[in-house]
Amino acid sequence: MRLFNELDRTLLDAGSMTWQITWSLILGFTLSAVIQAVVRREAMAEHLGYSNTPTLALATGLGA
Repeated sequence: MRLFNELDRTLLDAGSMTWQITWSLILGFTLSAVIQAVVRREAMAEHLGYSNTPTLALATGLGA
């Protein structure tokens, strides 16, 4: 009987972790898709400018 209790607990933990990972991935992909759909590529390139150190630091900050 103890084996079934441990198995049940393990499956519940796995399901809980799966749910925690899944909703955050869905949220992240949705936000990314909305931003890509709303913000034009030209506007992003205009704000980010050239590929020098300050621009890369800005892009990293916005990405974080």
